[in-house]
Amino acid sequence: MESVVHEEEEAGQEHDASGIEDGELEKDTELVSLDSKSKKKRKKKPKKKCKTAAAGLQFPIPVPVKIVSSHTDRSCVAKQAIKAGQLLFQEQAFGFIIRSPFIPSVCSFCALPIVLDAPLSCTSCHMVSYCSASCQRKQSELHDIECELLRHVPGVAERQSTDLDLLRMVLRLTVAKTVPTVTSTTMQQPLSLSSQWSDVSQLLTHKEHFSPSWLAAVTAAVTDMMAVGSAKLSLDLEECVSLACRININAHGLVDIDGDSNTNIGLGLFPFVAMLNHSCEPNAVYICGENGVMSVRAIRDLSDGEEVSVHYVDLYQPLHQRREALLHSKHFLCQCRRCLDSIQNPSSIDRFLSALCCPLCGKRFLLQSNPQDVTVVQCQSCNWKTTQLAVDKVVDDAKLLLTQAEGKIVLRQYGAARKLLDQLMDRYEAVDEPKGISSRRYLHPDHYILFSALTPLLNCCNAEQDYLASAKCCRRIVGSMDRHFPVNHHEKGPFLISLAESLLAFVGSRSNLPRKSSHQYRQEAKDALVRACEVYGVCLGQDHKATRAVHAKLASL
Repeated sequence: MESVVHEEEEAGQEHDASGIEDGELEKDTELVSLDSKSKKKRKKKPKKKCKTAAAGLQFPIPVPVKIVSSHTDRSCVAKQAIKAGQLLFQEQAFGFIIRSPFIPSVCSFCALPIVLDAPLSCTSCHMVSYCSASCQRKQSELHDIECELLRHVPGVAERQSTDLDLLRMVLRLTVAKTVPTVTSTTMQQPLSLSSQWSDVSQLLTHKEHFSPSWLAAVTAAVTDMMAVGSAKLSLDLEECVSLACRININAHGLVDIDGDSNTNIGLGLFPFVAMLNHSCEPNAVYICGENGVMSVRAIRDLSDGEEVSVHYVDLYQPLHQRREALLHSKHFLCQCRRCLDSIQNPSSIDRFLSALCCPLCGKRFLLQSNPQDVTVVQCQSCNWKTTQLAVDKVVDDAKLLLTQAEGKIVLRQYGAARKLLDQLMDRYEAVDEPKGISSRRYLHPDHYILFSALTPLLNCCNAEQDYLASAKCCRRIVGSMDRHFPVNHHEKGPFLISLAESLLAFVGSRSNLPRKSSHQYRQEAKDALVRACEVYGVCLGQDHKATRAVHAKLASL
């Protein structure tokens, strides 16, 4: 791959169509050709020995991207020039589940919210619920097979200290091997594909990276389920453990079904979406839809042959946190352009996410470690010095305030939470003080802790109907995202909409507001909605429910 290190292939474990093991050396062959002029046989130089890549996954239908495999990795690249907002493909999950906390409120078949007063739940296992008799009927064949074992899974998970939803997902995928997927109506559109069990079996397991204790717990859990037994479903121990590994490495969360929430309500396995490698500067995004369908769209123009990438982690995390999360969960060290620039370029704005500023010079100058003494940090401008322990304590204290505020929000104590968040901003955000006066405020304005405090602060302001304060939070969130996110990124959409709603609510609540001020606020709200339409149009598509809703808001102004 050109810029992203992701899924190293498991050489020697995957096979191509001819049955030759990946990584096996090609045999030398002597090539003989007939010269048409001399009619003499002439030997050509034998080709050098090289490693061959397994045939691997390939898209079963024509799409504007292709999977490129080698002996070390595989990636998805553009087959042609692609425009921002273009649909690359959409894939129906080979299998998906609704996460346990959301079973009563989200349909297990279509993944849409259940609006019935009494959901249609399975009275035997209590592990699935449906929004309609139609959805229940469509999944009846699949659930009838898994139900007998499924009702024992919570006890097995607790007894073996194993994740409940992981075991549910293993069962669901095992059943999906033999039960045909009920195709969503969305899948009748162009660029729509469904995966097969053979596609699932080619996904990486990275089994060697999992801890022995985790593998032992999963093995014990599957063994327990096999001991319970089922007349309708037979489990294979090795296959189930490998499935658990594949789920942990390759599965995707089902989020944002309605386009207005980032809540992770489900878990699905999409073998072709799993071919998209990670970059901290992604050029594509995947969006969930009904019935476990995932759509992949370009979020900027792509050139022919350019690798298609998405992001696996929060893009507002600083470098060390992003890399650590990817190394822990996906077993690779990110080498994307953004990460390398952050390491090699002292002026990279990516460094601001964890930057500490000089309390004398303000936010213009950052503290850096002293090469001669790593226990000391100093300003590169005025040479002001302090200890690493002192600045670490500042960061820890700021984190503690944020944690306390989030706890208050859980209890719906918005006033107390807002007081703590305001205190966090006032006490720790670096500002430019008059020369020679120490502010003792270290955190760069783009610091991830301050950014993490903005959404809770917005919720507090909304709860107190402080519309101008809400708008201020939204402006700052969008501004920070603009500096550190791709131009078109779907996470900006809700905050642009919230900015518009806050400004319009403020105008509506002030009958004596000067006409000029009212016009300015309404124009800013309109501009925010126009931009939200652009972002959603690219990331979600013009026909998406959320995109249409924003267009309707804009048209009403």
